[in-house]
Amino acid sequence: MDECYKPLSCELIDYLEIWATQKRKGDIVFLTPEGTKDAVYSGITTWFARDGVEFLVLDSGVEVRLDRLVSVFGIPFGGNGLNSATC
Repeated sequence: MDECYKPLSCELIDYLEIWATQKRKGDIVFLTPEGTKDAVYSGITTWFARDGVEFLVLDSGVEVRLDRLVSVFGIPFGGNGLNSATC
């Protein structure tokens, strides 16, 4: 599942920032690098960029590409029209 990075909208980044600050925990659903769906109950530690790709860091230390998030705390992230494609 190696495709170009599709940045999240500023609105979704704002949600992540708020939740990380609040140390909120909940269900986070994302696509693995292999393309399978995974779900964890976790909080958000932080996020960062590496080589032009943004990643979310979960409490467990797992790094998830932001464009592979399906939903965070019940809010849909993937395929909802809020992501902007730059490829």
